[in-house]
Amino acid sequence: MGRLALIFHGFGCNHGTTPTHRGNPVQLQRQSVAAGARPTDVERLEARTANGGGFSFLLVHGVTWIAAGVLSFVLPRDTAALVYLFQGFVAFPASLIVERVLGYRTLPTRENSLVSLFVLVAVAQGLALPASIIVYNLDPRLVPVVFAATNGGHFLPYSWLHGTRAYIGLAVVAALGPFVVVVAADADAAFHTSGFIVGGALLATALWVRFASRARMASGTENAPGRRA
Repeated sequence: MGRLALIFHGFGCNHGTTPTHRGNPVQLQRQSVAAGARPTDVERLEARTANGGGFSFLLVHGVTWIAAGVLSFVLPRDTAALVYLFQGFVAFPASLIVERVLGYRTLPTRENSLVSLFVLVAVAQGLALPASIIVYNLDPRLVPVVFAATNGGHFLPYSWLHGTRAYIGLAVVAALGPFVVVVAADADAAFHTSGFIVGGALLATALWVRFASRARMASGTENAPGRRA
């Protein structure tokens, strides 16, 4: 029995205790805080406050999606499809400008470890660009439908990062709205309405996070980490 006890102890299998080679989670958390690490909820609140819950990005991208929808009625089909696909190249830098004008700021990674995650989530949709290009060559009318699906899906993690379920609603409407139009009507209808569906959802979410942020500040709950809008 003594040898068996030594063997089990060597594998870290102490009855009902945390394996010795992994460490106790509570002890690890205390050591991390002592070493200067910051709680995740604190960093989420800090990031949300710094950029207003992504307000400027939602606002500007909402405008460019609607502009793409308007242009789909005037430009040749192939050109309008490219406007849908690459409008983000205008929206992203414009968002940064609006962010500065409104007094928001993007935190550097040295101040907030979640900033890297924000960036990775934002650029993840770019990996779906080849799929959109293939669709463009097959049927340009479906480009906004596919792009809206990949664009909408990338909003889901922001629900946790910004602490509001509004981003879940945005993700569902953006990803499924144009698809439903294709199924219920046709590709032409989806081509002309996708910009208004996605853009409208983006603007509605922008207004929601804006008013939710002001309400939290007015009620003094903005300093309560983890609170959902």
